[in-house]
Amino acid sequence: MAFILQRTHGTIKNKLGHLGEAHIESAASMLNPMHSFPRVRKAMSSLKRVRGTIKRKFPAGPPLLRHVRYRARGWSARNRLVLRGGLAVGFGFLLRCSEYLSRSKTLGFDLGKVLRGKDFQLRRDGRRLPRERWCDANELVVFLRESKADQFNEGCVLTHHLAADSEADLCVVRALRDLFAVFPERAPGGAEEDMPLFRWEDGSDFSRCQMRKLLADAGEEFGIPADATGTHSLRIGGATAVYAATGGNKDKTQRLGRWASDAFQGYAWEDRLFTRGLATSMLQAPWDPHRAAY
Repeated sequence: MAFILQRTHGTIKNKLGHLGEAHIESAASMLNPMHSFPRVRKAMSSLKRVRGTIKRKFPAGPPLLRHVRYRARGWSARNRLVLRGGLAVGFGFLLRCSEYLSRSKTLGFDLGKVLRGKDFQLRRDGRRLPRERWCDANELVVFLRESKADQFNEGCVLTHHLAADSEADLCVVRALRDLFAVFPERAPGGAEEDMPLFRWEDGSDFSRCQMRKLLADAGEEFGIPADATGTHSLRIGGATAVYAATGGNKDKTQRLGRWASDAFQGYAWEDRLFTRGLATSMLQAPWDPHRAAY
């Protein structure tokens, strides 16, 4: 798997874990058989050493997203709307690639996970709007049918609200509202509501390779190495933005990003302003309760 299929240590570890769990659930044994294979454990340790240190991807935030859109200014209006929607949804909802992008020309979309038109709702103050009133929407609700960390396969419902007018260009509510207006057949209730939403004007897939190249090319003009950005940069950028906007609220970042563990802490980048004023506050902190230690 590592050398022929080019799978990473983490992916292989995940697959082995599923094999062990399936063995236990089948009532064949109460023990995970993977624990009794010393060669497997040694092979996994070797793969981890070969992998080396993982280089964190750069977060794709609003400045980079706006530059991606600027570089696409010569595209058709309809394709620019698809691009805007993909960027806004990926960033705003902290999506994994398989949840909205095609894996490749040969593999296509992951039809069990990918977002379709019917998975979205446009609302006004919590109330679902009929199609003729979508222009009044101030909320966007998305239903994610399944995801990597959805242990009970129950799906997840997330909501975003209308952004301020100054941020209208990347507002996810406006982006989807406009996309549905131009592609009504892909919208909820349309003839193609069961199909993956993010497809180009000609119906071809919006792939992760295309998104990766768009972000990398825009990043290079910002002085960011091409290999420092990827499709996961949108999820990383969204996590970083939530973390900063909530004053470092780890629980909210983890919940919105749907992480089952604290692995999200490797995603959020801290801005230099995060510690502004901290040095003064540390020096002015009360010390009376600690005098007993001296």
